[in-house]
Amino acid sequence: MAEIEIASYECRPDARTLTERATFVVTDYPTGTDEALLTYAAELKTGRQDVAAAFPDRLPTVHPVQEMARPLLDPFHNVMLSTTKLYFPLHTDEYFAKSPSRFVLLLCLIPAEIGGTTLVAHIDGIAADLDAETRIALMKPIYPTQVGPRPLLEETADGLSIRFNELEVMRAKEFNQQFLPLPEESRRAIAQLRAAAERRTRRYDLKTGDCLVIHNHRTLHGRTAFSGSAHRLMKRVRIK
Repeated sequence: MAEIEIASYECRPDARTLTERATFVVTDYPTGTDEALLTYAAELKTGRQDVAAAFPDRLPTVHPVQEMARPLLDPFHNVMLSTTKLYFPLHTDEYFAKSPSRFVLLLCLIPAEIGGTTLVAHIDGIAADLDAETRIALMKPIYPTQVGPRPLLEETADGLSIRFNELEVMRAKEFNQQFLPLPEESRRAIAQLRAAAERRTRRYDLKTGDCLVIHNHRTLHGRTAFSGSAHRLMKRVRIK
């Protein structure tokens, strides 16, 4: 199993490299302010460090990601696993959005004491474990999302793209009654996709100053459950 690629902050990957390789851990990332996160977001968006030019209308939101005494709810009133200590299965961010963000930055400020291991799986490795019939089934635009039926796999300019969150598939079916039960071949394809992703999973224990950088259309990510008295804290930036 291939290891997650590591790069220093000074040698952080550009958008082209990230598109090709999909996942990096950038080490020694500045944690004192949000400036480095916003600057890198601008670089991935436009190739330049000018944050104002990259985001003329509104700066990206820097979200704290941490366990909360009362977990937050998503726009559809479901518990957000990112605000709990629970296991978060492999997924892409913003499964329920019309246009999910292209890149995601997750900067570790306080790691978990026990658990909280980062999980990632690259789409090319996953697809290599799927037979042609399963790939065809996953490319059919019939899988429920809150914005209408979509394919789970799709050929794009960036290469093979994935949109997947098995829990959200079930929630979307409950949210919108227009969806008919998925055909047996589609349910089987989801199970095979999950199994392939689990076989291809790479693991990394993030430390303070480590930033997980992913191409959200080409990487599944998640984390194991965690515990301990330390309040695990991450900062997340999504880039369209």
